[in-house]
This record gives sequence, C-alpha cells and structure tokens, in this order.
Amino acid sequence: MYVARKDSFKQAAQARRLLANVKVAAYIVAATIEVEQYVGRSVVLVRAGEVRTIGNLTIPVGKKYYLIACTVAPERFYAVVQNGDKWTCSLDDRNGGQKIIAKAKAYRAELLAAQHAQAYREHVA
Repeated sequence: MYVARKDSFKQAAQARRLLANVKVAAYIVAATIEVEQYVGRSVVLVRAGEVRTIGNLTIPVGKKYYLIACTVAPERFYAVVQNGDKWTCSLDDRNGGQKIIAKAKAYRAELLAAQHAQAYREHVA
C-alpha cells in the first residue's frame, strides 16, 4: 500500500496550481477527458459504465478502452479503443494519435506478458 507523505501532497497541490495557469490547446481539450482519480498513471485500462464520447470516439457501455495520460495536462486523458486489429484514438493522426495508440499497444503487451507469466507459474507449480 502506498502511503503519501505530507511533502508529496504539497508538491501535488503546487503542481496543480502551476498547471492551472497553463493554457491547453483546444484540440487537446476536445480529444481528452478529465479524470482526477488516475492522475499520476500513464495508462489505465477501464470499462465504459455508460456511453462515452471522447473526441472522435463513441464508446459503448461495457467496452474496454485505454486512457492515456496527456503530457501537457496530467489530469486529462486520451482514449484508445481496440476493435479486432483496428486501434482508434480520440486524437486524430495529424495531431499525434498514432503515438498515443503505440502507448496503449505497449501497455497491452505488458499486460499479456504478465498474464502469460502467471499462467506459466501456476502450470509449473
């Protein structure tokens, strides 16, 4: 369990105050959602509890999707959806959508590797 020190709370508050003064480009705001509970994480796999529209994506109820942290606004996240072999990002390609998709693919590969390793350990034991 992670126990935060008082210093980290002060640092986080200071960072939020500084970031509040940063202007985020409109195309980033349009392609991201604000999710405070995941601040500090670079990639999160979630399941839609309701229909979500993020940027150019509409995510149906029950669909798993990835939230990828925005580098210029840490409380904002891009969404990436996988449908078979097709990956789609809430940010269009001309603004860097492929880089964000690459982060989601790398995270998925890590998850699969961990699952395979766990299955192997259970099989051998």
